[in-house]
Amino acid sequence: MQRISKAIWVWCEFCDEDTTYLNNIKSNVQNKLKSPKFDIHLTLSGPFEFIDKQAICEIKKIAHSQKQIKLNCVDYYNKNDFFESFYISLDASKDLYNLRNQIFIIQGIYPQFEFNPHISLAYGNHKIFDKIELKKKLPKLKKTLTIDKICIVDVNEEIKTWKIINKFRMGKSNKN
Repeated sequence: MQRISKAIWVWCEFCDEDTTYLNNIKSNVQNKLKSPKFDIHLTLSGPFEFIDKQAICEIKKIAHSQKQIKLNCVDYYNKNDFFESFYISLDASKDLYNLRNQIFIIQGIYPQFEFNPHISLAYGNHKIFDKIELKKKLPKLKKTLTIDKICIVDVNEEIKTWKIINKFRMGKSNKN
């Protein structure tokens, strides 16, 4: 099945401290590997052709009832895939899989792609040698990172734009 290039995706974002840490690493990576601009995130689920107001309300409920999730960092990785060109690989915890499955259930569909939890640091078609050399120069990764937000994102991969349309803090029973 072909990937939908104009779609809705659900991302997780990291706590402020971890976002700052990851943005510093991403900045170093993008000084060497030129890339489209995007926010640091972990793609949780998608692509969805659309998302209605009821689904958005359900995702908000899930976010507010879900505690923050700690994820173990594995290492820096790269692929010959535009959207997984250079990234930090993460262990797929049971809590993360459960959260992902809840989002797919809301949409009434099953995942179409294998789940590879990761944090992209650069998109693009970069030379393998450049990525291997860059990896040697990057700092050792923290042991764990914490996700504390769930975002609904309007994505147009054709023109490489990503717009967060909703963001919900995890574990909050009050407003955004």
